[in-house]
Amino acid sequence: MRLDEEHTFKAKHSNIKLVATHLDEPHPGHMIWKFHFYINNDLVQNPCLNYKWGGLYPDLDHFEMESENGRFIYLPVEKTLLYDVIKNQFIALEDKVDSKNNLFVMNKFSEGRLIIIHQRGFQVIQLQNMHTLNVLFPNGVYHLQEGYYIDDILVIKYKDLTDYKEYTKRYDFNKMAFEESYGVQ
Repeated sequence: MRLDEEHTFKAKHSNIKLVATHLDEPHPGHMIWKFHFYINNDLVQNPCLNYKWGGLYPDLDHFEMESENGRFIYLPVEKTLLYDVIKNQFIALEDKVDSKNNLFVMNKFSEGRLIIIHQRGFQVIQLQNMHTLNVLFPNGVYHLQEGYYIDDILVIKYKDLTDYKEYTKRYDFNKMAFEESYGVQ
């Protein structure tokens, strides 16, 4: 994604667009994209959007804006923020994975869930009831790279920072750990 130009993300099922206008550095080392959120080509004014001080994550190469059925729009800001197209309202979720020293890697809508992957943690949101699960790993342990569901099982691709090997493993929510028996190096 070029840093010197505006980027527009458009929903497939509605007339909603998210425009990353320009890259900003509000604090030393803290990069964000200033943005505007439009519905029917009208700029939305809502305190949740925090245009003045907030912004989008700087790396949006693996950003997926819209759920499979078009009902939910994910806004990649430093809190978990969704827009419900049917109810015409924003949903700000608490207990987000810490974003300090934990950059956004990607998100994916999969099987009625939103998976948000950061470098050292992930968040899974059940879209039907907004139940949220947050998993944060200590600094220097894992660098997460990708997450997706296969037959209702969360699979995470990551680099283990102790041996610098890449792994793809299922995440066991009962044990709150990666399954040792399943993995590809």
